[in-house]
Amino acid sequence: MYLGRIVELAGGKEIYRDPLMPYTKALISAVPVPDPEIEAKRERIILTGDVPSPINPPTGCHFHTRCQFAIDACKTQVPQLVEIKPDHFAACIRISPEHPNIEANASDGLVAIEN
Repeated sequence: MYLGRIVELAGGKEIYRDPLMPYTKALISAVPVPDPEIEAKRERIILTGDVPSPINPPTGCHFHTRCQFAIDACKTQVPQLVEIKPDHFAACIRISPEHPNIEANASDGLVAIEN
C-alpha cells in the first residue's frame, strides 16, 4: 500500500519471489537479511524523487513522483488493481498480464497499457 492505495497484492511467498511493482521491490530490498555475507552483497533500492504529502497526494498514480518508470500518463490516470498473474494483482498502467515486467516494458518503449 502506498499513500492509502493498494499497489500490489499476492500471497507472501509469491510477492517475495516475484514482486512486480517498483515500490514493492524497494520495500523488500529494505528488509535486512540475517546472513552478513549475503547482506553485504545485495543491492538496496533507494527511491528518489519527491515524497508526496499523504494529506494532499498527487493526482493519478500516487507513486509517480518516485517511480523511475513513470510517464506523463501516470500523472493523470489512476491505475486499477488488475490480476497480472494468477492471484497476483498490481495497480500500474505500465504492466499487464501480457507484459508483466515493468523494466522490460520501459526498455521496449511500451507506454500505457490498456487492462
